Order: sequence, then C-alpha cells, then structure tokens
Amino acid sequence: MVARRLEPLRDAVELRVDGERVRAARGEPLAVALVASGRLVLGRSVKYHRPRGPVCFRGRCEGCLMRVDGRPNVTTCRVPARSGLRVETQNVVGRADADLLAATDWFFPEGMDHHHMFTRFRPVNELMQKVARRIAGVGTLPDEALPAVAPRERDVEVLVVGAGPAGVAAANAAAAASAQVLIVDEEPVPGGAARLRGLPVPPLGPPVERAFGTSLLGLWDEVGAGFSGGRREEAGEVRWYLAGDAAGVIRIRAGRLVLATGATPATLPLPGADRPGVFSAEGAWALLAHGVCPGEKVSVVHALEEVEVARARGEARVRAGARIQLRPEVCAYAVAGCPPLPPVRAAARY
Repeated sequence: MVARRLEPLRDAVELRVDGERVRAARGEPLAVALVASGRLVLGRSVKYHRPRGPVCFRGRCEGCLMRVDGRPNVTTCRVPARSGLRVETQNVVGRADADLLAATDWFFPEGMDHHHMFTRFRPVNELMQKVARRIAGVGTLPDEALPAVAPRERDVEVLVVGAGPAGVAAANAAAAASAQVLIVDEEPVPGGAARLRGLPVPPLGPPVERAFGTSLLGLWDEVGAGFSGGRREEAGEVRWYLAGDAAGVIRIRAGRLVLATGATPATLPLPGADRPGVFSAEGAWALLAHGVCPGEKVSVVHALEEVEVARARGEARVRAGARIQLRPEVCAYAVAGCPPLPPVRAAARY
C-alpha cells in the first residue's frame, strides 16, 4: 500500500529521517509527512519488535513515537514539519523496516516471560535480564538535558477541555453568562474530529480565551488559597488542573470544569489490526484533511455514522457486500480520492 498526496507540495521544507532527505509541507504533522513519503513503519513494539506505525494521527496511539532533534519518544503527529528537523527511529538495530531485533518474535512465537527464564543459574538469569532490558524499552536519554521551566498559573471561572462543537458551544454559553472562560485543546485549531470530517463548527466568541496546542495532564490537590465562584478563598483544599504546552506546564485554578473531549474509537479486535498501514477511521480522515490519500487501495472499517458522513460529503463510495458480522453496524467503504476497492471478503485483510 503506497500513500500519495492528492495535490502537489506547497511551501515545501526538507528534513532528515534516519539520514535520508524527506520533503514535507511546512507546518503539516510530521507523521503525515512521513506516511506521504511512503514510510508506514515508524518504529517497533517494545518487547517483540513487531513493526508499528501511526494509527490515529491525533496523539492517541503510540505508533508514531520517534526521536526528534535528540529528544526521545516524541509524538510525531503533534510536531509541525519544519526545515532541518532531525528524525530517527528508536529501538532498532538496523532500519525500521529491517530490525535485527525482530528475531525475538521469531524465536518466541508463543510469547516470552524473561523474568522466569534461566532462573536455576543466577549469573545466567542476570545476564538474561540485561539482554531483555536492551531489547525492550522505549528510547534512550535525550542528547542534552532540557532547562527547568517554572510552571505558569492561571485563575479562571470556567475551564473547558476540548474545542470540538460541544466544547465551543459550552464555552460560548458560559461566556454569554459573563463568566471568565478558558478553552484548551490538543489541536492547534478548534473543531476537533468534526473539522477533519468537514462538519460545521460554531465560532468561538470573543470573550473566550483560548489555549490551543495544550493538553490536560491531570489533577493536583493541595491545601492553600482556594478559588470558588470567581473569588479567592483564604484557605482550604485547592484543585489545580495541570495542562501542558510547548512552553511547559500550566497550573489552572478553575471554579467549574467542562470536559468535552469526545471519544476515541477503539481498535477492532481483528488479526493484523495493529500492523502499519492499518489506520483508524479518525486517522484516515486526518490524512485526507492534510491532502494525503492513505493508499492506492483503501478499505476503512468503522461504524455506519462514519459512512453517513462520508456519503454526505460525497467523498466515499460505500461498497456493497463488505458488511462484517463482528458488529451489525460495521461496514467497509473506500475513501475519497482513492481508486475503488473491490468488495472485501473478510475484515482481517492485512
């Protein structure tokens, strides 16, 4: 399966991937650029070194982790392409598509419990543990330590997480009620999955403060000055909402929290569903949104609502006879701009 661009590159930049030159559109996600260049295998699984590639292109899988400019475990679908980027495959001996450590999977087809191997002789077991640690793991230490950055702090009345249609509507409603609103989202622009599908997204009102390219990291409770109803309290338990962006960590103290993060479709439990070149429907939409066709022959297996969206936009052709019995609402269809695929006989095509 070979991915291809639907339009010629504009404002092209050049970066290095494992020493080779790769051209990309300035600002597009790095993982999208790599797939468009024909690279589907971006890494290997931790233990058995099975080939792995991007699935969702939205930071919700681990298939696009690579070393970027000396930093390990970078989610490349969140890195905008720019000239001079240095990208390297992690945890391989050889190349991503020809990893010598993949022999582990061949030697142990039924699985390997390295904790209980060669336990009769302690020196041999310790040696085995060292070998296992070399084979397993994700990335190595960065080329240089990053400087410490003090967290920033924010006080808001309403914190909205997620800038899809639901989050935007909630933020606008709170702002209309004269609340101080901050909306955060992982994506650099609002719209979420609806934007990728070409669906309408209401505009954010001017009173809404926005922090895009920002992820909610977790919660932090401490005893100190509180915040409630727009006013500080003298003492009590405070709940901080920790968020992160390119500049570091933000500690947000909010009176109300609205979670509008949407849902992430689970990978279907089918043989071969974790192999490179198998994308989620969300990932296929993300590729198309950046002008990249996932391949010459594409079959997307997902819920009927995805097919209805595709049919409404005129960008997909539903294939008769491709219905899968695993779930009654699942079927397959060919994506826009790609040559049609003959009806598939089974879901596990890969």
